[in-house]
Amino acid sequence: MKLGYQLHNRGIFYVDNEIAYQYGRVFDQSKYDKILPVVSIFIGMNAPSKEEENSLAHFHLTKENEIGYNGVSEEEYDKIRIIIIYLGKQPSNHPLFQFLNFIFKSNIQIEDKVRKLKDEYGIQTSESFKE
Repeated sequence: MKLGYQLHNRGIFYVDNEIAYQYGRVFDQSKYDKILPVVSIFIGMNAPSKEEENSLAHFHLTKENEIGYNGVSEEEYDKIRIIIIYLGKQPSNHPLFQFLNFIFKSNIQIEDKVRKLKDEYGIQTSESFKE
């Protein structure tokens, strides 16, 4: 299914809103140094193109000193992370994509998924997880 927009633009919108939501809750007035980092993760069940199948892209802020030097460290300015993961039609040998395909795309019964999560991945689940 085509979204009608680029997913990274949706990610930009989401992280911007999360930072704006912090105003008055985490920081106020001119205390911008208290902004907390935000992360937005998108998992696409079907990649928009064959080349993008089984891919993970990480978007974040970077700094380039164009003229002179600016000593602001990456941890001080890089407050956003957008992660876009696309699963593929073909299986991948990468453990991340094997796990995500198991969770989201496999036709295994929920009880068997919960058992495998516990036994093979060491992940404990609650009753609400099944929902």
